[in-house]
Amino acid sequence: MHKKKDLETKMPITWCPGCPNNVILYVLKSVLKELVDAKKIRKQDIVVVTDIGCAGKIYDYLEVNAFYGLHGRAIPIATGIKMGNPGLTVIAVAGDGGTYGEGLNHLVSSSRLNPDITVIVINNGVLALTKGQPTSTHPSIGGEPIFDPVPLALASQASFVSRETAFDLRDLQSTVKAAIMHKGFSLVDIFEPCLSYNNDGERMKRDTERVCGKDIQSDFEESLRPKIRTGVFRKMSRPTLEQKLRLSKKKS
Repeated sequence: MHKKKDLETKMPITWCPGCPNNVILYVLKSVLKELVDAKKIRKQDIVVVTDIGCAGKIYDYLEVNAFYGLHGRAIPIATGIKMGNPGLTVIAVAGDGGTYGEGLNHLVSSSRLNPDITVIVINNGVLALTKGQPTSTHPSIGGEPIFDPVPLALASQASFVSRETAFDLRDLQSTVKAAIMHKGFSLVDIFEPCLSYNNDGERMKRDTERVCGKDIQSDFEESLRPKIRTGVFRKMSRPTLEQKLRLSKKKS
């Protein structure tokens, strides 16, 4: 029986006090421990891929194999690792700036290709580095509509698409577990406030609506402060990239 501390490191946690990233770290440790204990995955086969920023620091606190990548490039690195060794459990963890900004094309491409990887996006809605550096020089200083990745992932045929918030521990654990066990490309978009620079937590709690099991149009049309719909919006089975590559090799 593995203990949760088996997944811990000696690195001091340097996120801001009270940062919801601590909740996501707890959930990921709990889910990985549960799956390892149930012999559904092996600890030595877990690989976490991160990029730059607060979200990327999650690997500092996980005693598993990992790869630090460039900003916005967590998804293609995770895909390459899975292609190189399909037996690994590959999880990419990145922020909204890298995934929905600089690396948005990778989200679309991998959704279509369907590699068996899990992508966890820690999303505070800034679409930049945590402090929102572009804000002071951008023409729309008053803010812009929030980008909604869910309809894009659905349109790109991702086989598992979900959104949760860092406030709903039980639902978050269930969805992260389901995403890791899903055979195919899994997106888990996790909304959370940045307590220091984008503290919108009360609004997130108030305006969250759970709508599991249905494809949705954009939550964020015509509003800068829309409803946040959470749940698993799609879970379907289709051939993974690794399966198609193996079949292609056999034919050749």
